[in-house]
Amino acid sequence: MSPKIVDKEQRRESILGAAFLIFSQKGYHSTKLADIAQAAGIGQGTLYYYFPTKEEIFWGVYERMMGRLEEETRTRLASLESPKARMEALVRGIFESFPEIRPPWLNEAEEERWRVTTGFFQVMMEFWLQAERSGHQKEFFQRLSLHQNAVISVIKLALTEARSPWPADLDLDVVAHLLIALRDGLGLQLRLGLIASDGKMFERIHQFLMAFVGKEYNN
Repeated sequence: MSPKIVDKEQRRESILGAAFLIFSQKGYHSTKLADIAQAAGIGQGTLYYYFPTKEEIFWGVYERMMGRLEEETRTRLASLESPKARMEALVRGIFESFPEIRPPWLNEAEEERWRVTTGFFQVMMEFWLQAERSGHQKEFFQRLSLHQNAVISVIKLALTEARSPWPADLDLDVVAHLLIALRDGLGLQLRLGLIASDGKMFERIHQFLMAFVGKEYNN
């Protein structure tokens, strides 16, 4: 009998998919390599062949997730015909980044994606602390910056296509960075308790931004 041919890329994807779910459920520190191997349906020796350390698995999961989010965002924005709808989608995307408050407009499939993705973002914070303790914070921020810049490029493209009501000399690079800063600032305030998790202030900020976009495009 000939040996079974293993598709290495498919096996790698299977491991990363399993690791994504385990990290999201258990957190970085509580996850053991044995947990990931079991979830992927492979032995630990096979897992070590693809990923010698838990840190390498984490970065593989992170890059896989960010790549998919970037592609989903591009596809989502491209599917919207009007500039106003694209701007509204960008604003909603900011408010879909936090595990503390579920956005009320999500359907069932979107809610599951939101729950799993924001759960992994919680793991990111844990991994950040681990990188600080182990002296790997420079690498952490280099990788984070790489994907942050990719997200900013997606936002700038959407802003360019939805630009009609804005001044011609508006610096879209600045606007894209401000939207990212708004997302990160809201996340920090939620975690510090400066914005209550009952969602009232969160919703007021969301309504303000949506009203602003509506006003600009209706003028």
